[in-house]
Amino acid sequence: MSVRIGPVSLLDDSPQSIQVRGTEYILSKDEDDTPIIFSSECPHQGGTVKVIEDECLQCPQHNWKFDAESGDSTTVPGESLRTYQ
Repeated sequence: MSVRIGPVSLLDDSPQSIQVRGTEYILSKDEDDTPIIFSSECPHQGGTVKVIEDECLQCPQHNWKFDAESGDSTTVPGESLRTYQ
């Protein structure tokens, strides 16, 4: 299922937090510059992951960090954010 989230210009400022139907997500681009959306729910204890730098996403609850291109945790091996194409 495809959902329109806004104009293409949203990608000019990524990664960024967005809301779709009342749920928070993170809009980013992968290593090939393809748009990607991550769940903003931390896989650890459900905290809300925020954009802290262009290349880093972080959950303030326990400081888990995630790569903005892959969603993989940079602090906890084997963990990652849920990804939506």
